[in-house]
This record gives sequence, C-alpha cells and structure tokens, in this order.
Amino acid sequence: MADPQFDLSVTTPWGMSSLILYIIAFALNLFLVIPGMRRSAKALSSGAGDRGSSYPAVAAGSGVASLLLIAVVVLMVWKP
Repeated sequence: MADPQFDLSVTTPWGMSSLILYIIAFALNLFLVIPGMRRSAKALSSGAGDRGSSYPAVAAGSGVASLLLIAVVVLMVWKP
C-alpha cells in the first residue's frame, strides 16, 4: 500500500490511533445519536413535545464524535 521507504502499515501508532478513534466516533453516532434523534422525532410527531426529549444525549454524542473526528484528521495530516 505505502512506499516501502516510509515503513508505514496499519499498525503504525498514528494510523492505529486514527482507526480506533474513527470506530469510536462511528459507534457513538450509531448507538447514541441516531436512536436519540429517532426518539425525538417520534415524540414530536406524536405531539408529546419536550417529554422524552433526548436532546442532551444527541448533543453530547454529536459533540464528542466531532471532536474525535477532528483528532483523526489531525493525526492523519500531522502523522506524529
């Protein structure tokens, strides 16, 4: 995949860290943000209003996932 002179592989520390952070961000979105948005949409469509609102969970999950993805970009560009 990479030029042998650079000695790169998936197990290179910054590459493995980026992969792990990306998987964590993906899992946060998949298991926290998406179900929370579905619950909120269901509550709004049934007229429940703010009851059962999962806004804090969606906001926190989205924020953490965004920070993780920024860390992935930094690691992939900086390549410590």
